[in-house]
Amino acid sequence: MNYTLAADQPDALNVGRAGTLTTGTRYRYDDATSVYGEERLQTGTGSDSLTRAYGVDFSPSKQWTYGLKFEHGTISDPFAGDIALTAVTGTLQYTHAQIKYGGALEWRRDDSSLTGASRTALTRNSLSYQVDPDWKLFGKLNWSKTNGPASPSLDASFHEVVIGAAWRPVKDDRWNALFKFTVLDDQPSAAQVSAGGNTLEYAQQSRVLDVDATYQAWKWVSLGAKYAIRSGELKPTLTAGDWFDSQAQLWVLRGDLLLPRKWDAMIELRRLSIRETDDARSGFLVGCYRHVGDHLKIGAGYNFTNYSDDLTDVSYRSRGFFVNMIGKY
Repeated sequence: MNYTLAADQPDALNVGRAGTLTTGTRYRYDDATSVYGEERLQTGTGSDSLTRAYGVDFSPSKQWTYGLKFEHGTISDPFAGDIALTAVTGTLQYTHAQIKYGGALEWRRDDSSLTGASRTALTRNSLSYQVDPDWKLFGKLNWSKTNGPASPSLDASFHEVVIGAAWRPVKDDRWNALFKFTVLDDQPSAAQVSAGGNTLEYAQQSRVLDVDATYQAWKWVSLGAKYAIRSGELKPTLTAGDWFDSQAQLWVLRGDLLLPRKWDAMIELRRLSIRETDDARSGFLVGCYRHVGDHLKIGAGYNFTNYSDDLTDVSYRSRGFFVNMIGKY
């Protein structure tokens, strides 16, 4: 049994307290199979809901793990009325030698008493391959399609493909480098909001290339740099309009200072250049971190710029305080 009390619900465009009570049980049938059931009750400002989930996990060997989950319930939303939720999810994990794969396939139906039913199909996949002790290749595929109720303007789609490589030479572990190429097609509906409760103003079709490297210059100082370039098209989601070209470049210089008693301090100098508007923005970001054990550090800081180092984020709402957690190996 678990109870969570949240101070606000920005994703529901409501401010206030909301509590979630979760109860459940898991039963191991044998060494390879386990079944579980869970009920979740949410009350307070914004949406009230009562949902149930039932599933089974099957691990016939150390390499393979399968899962199947069924979820059903009712969400009472102040904007969309009562929504009957039904979802079926299948998962698959495979690990063998240098290969790791994880994936899921889900079908979901949301039946609103005011606007009708919407159907969503989605899949998420990740794959990594350890080429040798120095190099690792990785990839990601996320795909989602929603057929909205009432009007085609409420349809939405999301396609993301990522391929990349990480380099950390064993004989000289002062170097760390990451190379990544992303293809993103994100076309939200006019009614869709972000996790922060903001309306998504733009649809985008983007290709982004990232190169990020860090060098441990001295025992107490590391220096880093990042370059990213985005090419593609944007389109407003709230009004009917045509696609227009959008290209941006980002430069980042970073310094990390190792302080006594397991503390770190960091500063980033950033510059964003947008070709179509002939606009350039510069600023910096600062942060402080505390090491927790040998493989984790937690910190906080402040971003003095209004843009993110992720060029697929075109909201320009990144200014402010942040909390960050970093895993290391």
